Amino acid sequence: ERVRILGHNAIRIWGPGGGHAGASGEAGWYDSDSMKRGELGNAEAVDRFDRFFAECKRLGLFVMFPATHYIKPLPGMIEDGSFLQGEDLADWAAWKQAIQDARQAGVGDQLLAYFDERSRQFRFRHAKNVLDHVNPHTGRRYAEEEAICIFELNNENGFLQWMLAADRVGKLPPYFLAKLQKQWNEWLRTRYATDEAIQHAWGETVEGEALAAGSYAPAPTAGQAKTFPKTRGDDFAAFLVDRVVTYNRDLVALCRSCAPQGVGVN
Repeated sequence: ERVRILGHNAIRIWGPGGGHAGASGEAGWYDSDSMKRGELGNAEAVDRFDRFFAECKRLGLFVMFPATHYIKPLPGMIEDGSFLQGEDLADWAAWKQAIQDARQAGVGDQLLAYFDERSRQFRFRHAKNVLDHVNPHTGRRYAEEEAICIFELNNENGFLQWMLAADRVGKLPPYFLAKLQKQWNEWLRTRYATDEAIQHAWGETVEGEALAAGSYAPAPTAGQAKTFPKTRGDDFAAFLVDRVVTYNRDLVALCRSCAPQGVGVN
């Protein structure tokens, strides 16, 4: 009411920060009724968010909506039986350990989503769950909610700054470092096709690096800039930008697919 009295017609609402609880977190679906079944979760927070949104709409306020990305890592996402598990159990076990190692090293899950399939799947599933959620106080799915003026898909992502800062790539657990290196080499193969073309573009390469072996290291970061050719640094930065652009483009497409043409998020 104060926002409206002050003459504003829009507000950015943070929350609810989850909505998954117990088995729902492992299954990957949004559960605003979990509290009614005696499960632990934050269904109460989801309802509080829904009610506050409905009040903003009633007062004629448009809403900037960060809920599609406002999600904290869930214990259930790294439990056996999680929707992220897949059929490769050895890779699943390695990923679970790497996620825990990354968290201990201060590497946020949101950073991994740009080059790790499971981290991306988790965040994409959350966005879809939120958009499919029906606010009981408005009777509308958030995907089709015309009171939302901006569907915010990311905030302060920091991926490029983190990855290019001195010695940060070295903090990645070996599992994720290998994944980043594999994608970097695939990117180089698409761009240059041969080691000779890379040598010509960069002027020099590190002895032993080769496309066939996928052994071009993900470098240089800021601390290594003086020891590598500038052209290589430009390429590595362009590769990282491509990770962000691809992620964003795919997430936009997913969100738009949640509503009919010309409605809400679409």
